[in-house]
Amino acid sequence: MDIQFTRGSLYLMEQMLDRMDQDVRSQARMVPVASGEKGHSDWESLLLQLDEASAHLTGAKQAIRQANRILFDLLWSQA
Repeated sequence: MDIQFTRGSLYLMEQMLDRMDQDVRSQARMVPVASGEKGHSDWESLLLQLDEASAHLTGAKQAIRQANRILFDLLWSQA
């Protein structure tokens, strides 16, 4: 296993997830949730789903960072 290559791949995945999270958050800011607006509950539902997606992306980024730390420790112990 090439630890350096794997760490680089994890870093790229983290960057991709970060961009996806930024996109989800920007979409959430565009959701109209003014009270009394027709279809308000549908928009609220969409906003909740976007928030949930953002939370999942954040969790995935944290898992990738943890895996990268473990790989760094392995690499360091082999030096």
